[in-house]
Amino acid sequence: MKGKLGENLREFEHLARMSKELVTIEIDADIEPVVKQLVRKPIANKELMSFFQTYDLHVFVKKYETTEPQLETWTYKEIQDEHELGKILKNNLAIHFELSDYNYHKADLWGVGISDGKNHYFLSSEFALTSINFQMYLADESIHKFIYDYKATKVFLLWNHLELNAITFDLLFSAYLINSHLGKEEFKRIVSAFDYEDILYDD
Repeated sequence: MKGKLGENLREFEHLARMSKELVTIEIDADIEPVVKQLVRKPIANKELMSFFQTYDLHVFVKKYETTEPQLETWTYKEIQDEHELGKILKNNLAIHFELSDYNYHKADLWGVGISDGKNHYFLSSEFALTSINFQMYLADESIHKFIYDYKATKVFLLWNHLELNAITFDLLFSAYLINSHLGKEEFKRIVSAFDYEDILYDD
């Protein structure tokens, strides 16, 4: 081949041959398959889920959960009046504000979850934002509380002229300190990074 093209081909011939070697799949390896080795083994569920989570393969996690859900059954109670709410509010409760959007400056509140680890409760958005007991509880600096995303919750409440004090544990922030690759993600992805799978994705 003549001209500049031929000149380039001759100059970089070694690279072309090396590229061919790199993509060549050898099929003449001296391997004697044994029938026992070809038998399909049980799926290592924990290791597979860990692999998916490590490489952010959340699409596969969702599909896997859909085919093999392994969730514990648990119940919750909706709180609808002040007296009932007053009886459950105490020290060291986990509180989660479920917002409609990651942009907590403009998000709506879908509801509030409260749990002591054994008993689980739900407050509607309307009740949570108007309850005097709940407002006093959130603002009380002597009552410790656990939360999922302190910054988002704090800003959202400020937009609604409410206070939030005495947060002693923030799950999202703590997860980031342990693994800086974890950013602002949904609750399921955060806990899955620490091998807890008993929660479904939001969608």
